[in-house]
Amino acid sequence: MSDLFKQYHPAKATVAILCMLLFLVCLGLVAWAPNKGATVNGPVHIAANAAHVLVTLNDEILVLDTNGALQERYALEALGIGSYPIDLRLQDDGTLLVATQRPARLNICDYPGCQCRVVEYPVPPGLAHSP
Repeated sequence: MSDLFKQYHPAKATVAILCMLLFLVCLGLVAWAPNKGATVNGPVHIAANAAHVLVTLNDEILVLDTNGALQERYALEALGIGSYPIDLRLQDDGTLLVATQRPARLNICDYPGCQCRVVEYPVPPGLAHSP
Protein backbone atom coordinates (compact mmCIF):
# COMPACT_ATOMS: atom_id res chain seq x y z
CA MET A 1 0.00 0.00 0.00
CA SER A 2 1.22 3.48 -0.79
CA ASP A 3 2.43 5.96 1.89
CA LEU A 4 -0.10 8.42 0.57
CA PHE A 5 -2.97 6.40 2.01
CA LYS A 6 -1.63 5.79 5.53
CA GLN A 7 -4.04 6.11 8.39
CA TYR A 8 -4.66 9.65 9.69
CA HIS A 9 -3.21 10.35 13.19
CA PRO A 10 -4.91 13.36 14.85
CA ALA A 11 -2.27 13.66 17.59
CA LYS A 12 0.56 13.94 15.06
CA ALA A 13 -1.40 16.46 12.99
CA THR A 14 -2.12 18.55 16.10
CA VAL A 15 1.54 18.57 17.11
CA ALA A 16 2.55 19.57 13.57
CA ILE A 17 0.03 22.45 13.53
CA LEU A 18 1.18 23.65 16.97
CA CYS A 19 4.82 23.61 15.81
CA MET A 20 3.92 25.67 12.74
CA LEU A 21 2.01 28.17 14.90
CA LEU A 22 4.95 28.41 17.30
CA PHE A 23 7.27 29.05 14.37
CA LEU A 24 5.00 31.86 13.09
CA VAL A 25 4.83 33.42 16.55
CA CYS A 26 8.63 33.37 16.78
CA LEU A 27 8.89 35.08 13.39
CA GLY A 28 6.45 37.73 14.60
CA LEU A 29 8.51 38.32 17.75
CA VAL A 30 11.67 38.70 15.70
CA ALA A 31 9.94 41.37 13.59
CA TRP A 32 8.30 43.14 16.57
CA ALA A 33 11.12 43.18 19.15
CA PRO A 34 13.64 45.48 17.41
CA ASN A 35 11.03 48.22 17.02
CA LYS A 36 9.93 47.90 20.65
CA GLY A 37 13.49 47.74 21.97
CA ALA A 38 14.41 50.99 20.25
CA THR A 39 11.86 52.89 22.35
CA VAL A 40 13.23 51.72 25.71
CA ASN A 41 15.83 54.05 27.16
CA GLY A 42 18.11 53.41 30.06
CA PRO A 43 18.76 55.94 32.81
CA VAL A 44 20.51 59.00 31.43
CA HIS A 45 21.37 61.13 34.45
CA ILE A 46 21.98 59.98 37.99
CA ALA A 47 22.33 62.23 41.03
CA ALA A 48 22.75 61.13 44.64
CA ASN A 49 23.26 62.34 48.17
CA ALA A 50 23.60 60.37 51.41
CA ALA A 51 19.90 59.38 51.51
CA HIS A 52 18.57 59.25 47.94
CA VAL A 53 19.45 58.46 44.36
CA LEU A 54 17.60 60.31 41.59
CA VAL A 55 17.52 59.01 38.03
CA THR A 56 16.01 60.46 34.84
CA LEU A 57 14.23 57.82 32.80
CA ASN A 58 11.65 58.25 30.02
CA ASP A 59 10.41 61.76 30.91
CA GLU A 60 10.37 61.02 34.64
CA ILE A 61 12.59 61.53 37.64
CA LEU A 62 12.70 58.38 39.75
CA VAL A 63 13.60 58.60 43.43
CA LEU A 64 15.36 55.54 44.83
CA ASP A 65 16.68 54.80 48.28
CA THR A 66 20.33 53.88 48.75
CA ASN A 67 19.45 50.18 48.26
CA GLY A 68 17.85 50.89 44.87
CA ALA A 69 14.20 50.49 45.88
CA LEU A 70 11.80 52.84 44.09
CA GLN A 71 10.27 55.38 46.48
CA GLU A 72 8.65 57.98 44.22
CA ARG A 73 8.39 59.05 40.61
CA TYR A 74 7.77 62.52 39.22
CA ALA A 75 6.78 63.34 35.64
CA LEU A 76 8.99 66.12 34.23
CA GLU A 77 5.95 67.89 32.81
CA ALA A 78 4.23 67.92 36.21
CA LEU A 79 7.34 69.57 37.68
CA GLY A 80 7.20 72.33 35.07
CA ILE A 81 10.26 71.06 33.24
CA GLY A 82 9.33 71.22 29.57
CA SER A 83 12.35 69.57 27.99
CA TYR A 84 14.53 66.62 28.81
CA PRO A 85 17.23 67.41 31.42
CA ILE A 86 20.86 67.62 30.38
CA ASP A 87 22.15 67.43 33.94
CA LEU A 88 21.02 66.76 37.53
CA ARG A 89 22.59 67.62 40.84
CA LEU A 90 21.21 66.63 44.23
CA GLN A 91 22.68 68.65 47.06
CA ASP A 92 23.06 67.48 50.65
CA ASP A 93 20.20 69.72 51.84
CA GLY A 94 17.81 67.97 49.43
CA THR A 95 17.81 70.68 46.78
CA LEU A 96 17.67 69.28 43.26
CA LEU A 97 19.13 71.27 40.38
CA VAL A 98 17.85 70.35 36.93
CA ALA A 99 19.50 71.87 33.85
CA THR A 100 17.72 71.89 30.50
CA GLN A 101 19.05 72.89 27.11
CA ARG A 102 16.01 73.88 25.04
CA PRO A 103 15.30 76.38 26.45
CA ALA A 104 18.54 76.83 28.35
CA ARG A 105 17.56 77.18 31.98
CA LEU A 106 18.26 75.94 35.46
CA ASN A 107 15.39 74.68 37.60
CA ILE A 108 15.71 74.38 41.33
CA CYS A 109 13.45 71.84 43.02
CA ASP A 110 12.88 71.46 46.74
CA TYR A 111 12.91 67.80 47.65
CA PRO A 112 10.77 66.12 48.95
CA GLY A 113 7.72 67.27 47.05
CA CYS A 114 9.73 68.55 44.10
CA GLN A 115 8.26 72.03 43.88
CA CYS A 116 10.34 73.48 41.05
CA ARG A 117 11.04 77.02 39.95
CA VAL A 118 13.33 78.54 37.33
CA VAL A 119 16.52 80.11 38.67
CA GLU A 120 16.89 83.68 37.47
CA TYR A 121 20.25 84.96 36.26
CA PRO A 122 22.70 85.67 37.74
CA VAL A 123 22.82 82.40 39.62
CA PRO A 124 22.39 82.96 43.37
CA PRO A 125 25.50 82.47 45.55
CA GLY A 126 25.90 78.93 46.81
CA LEU A 127 24.32 77.32 43.73
CA ALA A 128 27.22 77.95 41.39
CA HIS A 129 29.67 75.09 41.11
CA SER A 130 32.96 75.84 42.78
CA PRO A 131 36.05 73.94 41.62
